Amino acid sequence: MKKISFIIILTSLFLVSNLSAQLGNYWTLQISTEGTLLSGALVAANSNNAGFFYNPASMSSDSASSFSFNTSLFRTFFLDFKNPFGEGTELNDISAGFDPIFFSFLIPRKNKLNVKLGVSMMGKQNTSYKILDRIYKPNYSFPSLDSLSGDYEGTYNYILKSSEYWVNFSVAKQVNKVFSIGATLVVAIRNLNYINATNSNYVFKYNDNQNATASYKNLTEAYMYNYKILGKIGAIIKLNDHSRIGITDTTSSLNVFGRGTIKRQISQTNIVALSLDTSNFNSIDQLISDYGANLKADFKSPFSISLGYNLEKGIHKFGFAVEFFNEIEPYRLIKGENIGTLINTSNSLVNEENFLSLTYGQRSIV
Repeated sequence: MKKISFIIILTSLFLVSNLSAQLGNYWTLQISTEGTLLSGALVAANSNNAGFFYNPASMSSDSASSFSFNTSLFRTFFLDFKNPFGEGTELNDISAGFDPIFFSFLIPRKNKLNVKLGVSMMGKQNTSYKILDRIYKPNYSFPSLDSLSGDYEGTYNYILKSSEYWVNFSVAKQVNKVFSIGATLVVAIRNLNYINATNSNYVFKYNDNQNATASYKNLTEAYMYNYKILGKIGAIIKLNDHSRIGITDTTSSLNVFGRGTIKRQISQTNIVALSLDTSNFNSIDQLISDYGANLKADFKSPFSISLGYNLEKGIHKFGFAVEFFNEIEPYRLIKGENIGTLINTSNSLVNEENFLSLTYGQRSIV
């Protein structure tokens, strides 16, 4: 029924809950002072203490030890949501903060293999969104329900807090005067807190001028963590004393261990009071609710490949880099299970495993 489709979004939400936010941001990440100043164009850099990230082969060009520690960058996010509660509504949010810490220690080449060793830690991701808003429409009539008028409110609560930290173990070797290679093994930990709650309430006069309330609720709350490993392999070719070209491959991640907890609830109450056709099965009071703890969890990182060129002339430095991040097809971030605790009073068959799953995906990016 078109007149109350605004509230009844139920059947399309039965199967799975989707996490929809940009959690990659790989293309905006810069670390170290030099990396920030050159906007991350260090794929073919020389003597770079952030080489474990941009290109491990660049570590081989420095025979001295070094130590670095900083917070990379101050970031600001502007979010704009169009029509979250119907035509003509809008939600806005501005958030900001410092990226997590970065430090690295490079060990000089004093071994038989003449390789450079390094250990480092960095904050790969630090996302924090929080949106809480409400729309209120007094004396509102739904389309095709001109006989009813009441107060409508829609509330939206969205919280996304996610962080990922990398511990990196790197090795690099200058094969000859022209060619260098390097590799980094990454041990990563990801944490995620997520709340996405929508509530709609409509208060109106019904049945001999008695107050009545029609309500709809859709809630997803989730927490997860996982440990994973991935790697970087890089090479640099020296063109002359001032310039080089480089290439870096970053593997997709391999999940080691992860667990998550999720709570989902969809309900509607007294929608039948808004319906002229009371035989419609979607109009009856309904509740679908479940809770899953200690479920398997995984947050995948994509395969990527980057190419770069760097040039130094005296005190002046120039860098260019391009990187391709492979698509991550939608997958179960938290994997639901059939645990037998699903409450379902609707007339629709609900798969508990799907209902308790949280999915995520990411498009390919250049």
